[in-house]
Amino acid sequence: MLAGFTDELLKLGAGALDHVPRLPPDINTLTELTDAIRHQGERVLGYRNVALPVSVLGDLERRGFRPTRLATPLPGERLFSKTWRKGKLHAHRLGDEYFLHLDRIAPSQSLRDALSHFRQEGIPSLKQRMLEERR
Repeated sequence: MLAGFTDELLKLGAGALDHVPRLPPDINTLTELTDAIRHQGERVLGYRNVALPVSVLGDLERRGFRPTRLATPLPGERLFSKTWRKGKLHAHRLGDEYFLHLDRIAPSQSLRDALSHFRQEGIPSLKQRMLEERR
C-alpha cells in the first residue's frame, strides 16, 4: 500500500519543479548559495527553492551536511528519500540536481528544535503536499 502511494507521488510530481530557478555552476560558497535561495528561489511547499547540479556541490556529507530521511518529499520524490541538512540549509536530490531551501528552524540543533520544526514546518508542508496531490 505504501509503495503504491509513493508511486502516485512520483507520477503526480512530474514537471512540478520546472519553475524552480537553475543556478549557474559558479556558486563558490554556501553563503552565495544561501543568498541565491533568498533572492532567486521560487516557492515549493512554502519554501524558496533553487536547483544546482550535483556536480557543483558534490558529496554533501563532505561539506558537513547530515543525511536524514525525515522530510516532506518534494514533487517527484519518494517518501523517506535521503535528504541532507546543514543548519537551516536543506537539500533534496532529484536526478542530477540538488533542490535547496532554507528551513526556518534548524531541526538538528536540539530535540526541542526538531519538535518545533516538525510542528511549525513539517506538518504544514505535509498538508500542502497532500493537497497538491489531490488537484
